[in-house]
Amino acid sequence: MPACNLLLSGAIHFSGCMATQTIRMLKLFGLQCISPGTFFRHQRYYTIPTIMQAWRDEQRGIIRELKETGGGLILSGDCRSDSPGHCAKYGSYSLIEDRINKVLDVQLVQSSEVPSSSWCELEGLKRSMQFLMDQDMQVSALITDRNRQVAKWVREKMCSKGTRHFFDVWHIGKSVQKALDAAAKERDCEDLKLWSPAIINHLYWTAASTPTGDPDEMQAKWQRSPAATKLESVAARKALVKDIRQLSPQHQTFSLEAYHSLILHFAPKHTGFSFLGMYSRLLLAALHFNSNGNRDVARTSEGEGRYAVRYPRFRKGGWVVHPIKEKPSYVYATKLMVSLVEEYCKSPQALQESSAVLSSAAPPPLTSSVQKVAKDEAVSLHLARHSRFNMQ
Repeated sequence: MPACNLLLSGAIHFSGCMATQTIRMLKLFGLQCISPGTFFRHQRYYTIPTIMQAWRDEQRGIIRELKETGGGLILSGDCRSDSPGHCAKYGSYSLIEDRINKVLDVQLVQSSEVPSSSWCELEGLKRSMQFLMDQDMQVSALITDRNRQVAKWVREKMCSKGTRHFFDVWHIGKSVQKALDAAAKERDCEDLKLWSPAIINHLYWTAASTPTGDPDEMQAKWQRSPAATKLESVAARKALVKDIRQLSPQHQTFSLEAYHSLILHFAPKHTGFSFLGMYSRLLLAALHFNSNGNRDVARTSEGEGRYAVRYPRFRKGGWVVHPIKEKPSYVYATKLMVSLVEEYCKSPQALQESSAVLSSAAPPPLTSSVQKVAKDEAVSLHLARHSRFNMQ
């Protein structure tokens, strides 16, 4: 195999670029390059096994670091669907260890493996917990959103083992904000729009001022909010008060949301991927995040920290100060390129055998359960159905 062919496939994949777009760009520029079919063959046999091995090495290093640190794990967990709505093909569940701010585990669940795509989150969490159990890791705290399936399972299976389950304040605050916005549109309730920032701040204070995470104390702090009739109906909802008791006092899922945003570069939702193609890109995102998640604030030539003032949409005209981080590092991608060349020169067959093992462990594609129809028959029916519109 020409060296440039394999290196180009590795560079496209490891940088998170879309193969068809990159190859089209190179051809428009007048450069001879590989075809998309060649890239996908290289991806299957060589680049995916290289990424998998790199992630296993990364994971072993993180686990070794955490065991040396000691103490129970403090994890943020959430699921990301590859498409909006209830028709997702994949759901990826990720765990970040908050003390070191690194992705600890990533599980990819295909919707055909569970009753429906809404069950991908629970299945991903189960697989991650089983992985940690196999590594003799104790989970001290788990911070998630308000998913009821997850909350019930954690309460039944993990709380008895000493794990404390908390809800992320940001997710609950977003729900409260929506309820307040809806209530503020009612007659004589316009003041709620003015009060809502203070109410959301009070929600954060309720959690942050209770470092022990005592549920009774947090509930008492929340229900002492000044309440007009409409505000009281929002603040005293039974489900909300129940969730207030599980607010996370210190650790939140901000880093996990940032990681999910990063995945969009490596696996955009407008593109469909095979199971291993999707999983490899999730791992690339995890490798990138772990290499860059703890960057320092960039500094000017005078040594002062650099900050930017931004106006995010959710602030509705308000502003936030955002620290500008140092430029990201792509050393992990360079290491992947070196590993790809070394392993290929050592034994291409070994990489292909590893690819075969990975493919055998992947779930069958969704179309495998569909009753197939002969192509000629389908085309004939299609032409017959549309021929009536072409009659003179």
